Amino acid sequence: MSLLANPPVHHASSKHVSQSSDATFLSSHSIDRVQHAITEDESTIDWLLIAHDDPDLHSRLAKAAAMESSCMLTVHQSQWEFQSAGLASLLDSAVARSGVQRLWLVGHSEGCDDDPLEDSAQGETGHQLIGAARTMLNKASRAKDDFASKVKSLHQHPAVQQAVADGDLRVHALFYLAHCKTFLMYNSATHEFRPLA
Repeated sequence: MSLLANPPVHHASSKHVSQSSDATFLSSHSIDRVQHAITEDESTIDWLLIAHDDPDLHSRLAKAAAMESSCMLTVHQSQWEFQSAGLASLLDSAVARSGVQRLWLVGHSEGCDDDPLEDSAQGETGHQLIGAARTMLNKASRAKDDFASKVKSLHQHPAVQQAVADGDLRVHALFYLAHCKTFLMYNSATHEFRPLA
């Protein structure tokens, strides 16, 4: 996991072969493109990453993911609806049919929609720096709560539940704090966020 600290520059929506192995890495904003890559007969995808749509986050994840045969779907965290047709179908393909072994859900401190009340309160404080810091921390707190609910929803998907119970799939939940460029590991059993060591 220390690979997440010093990322190389990668371009999103690309497919490449790692120089150190035969691992294939695909990153895309399209559910259909990722699903197609996972279900291709000649491909073996070991990791599926579903990450918030942020270029800095992508470059950090790409370095770690490029060591394994992996696909990364980049979608704004607010659009993660694991019971909806598109993402549910992707999970079915990844888990039930193609044998993905690790599923990574990577949230973001800017992954929830803005609160209009906070924007108006910032101008009233007179201390713009304090108001901006408070707004950023409140938004990160809301994004963490939203992320926790998305992780719970992911674990409730039938194919994910079955694969985890059978020992065929491991689910990992990471949360990226953009303001300090730090990853937190989320434990859904204890509802705790801890720094990634």
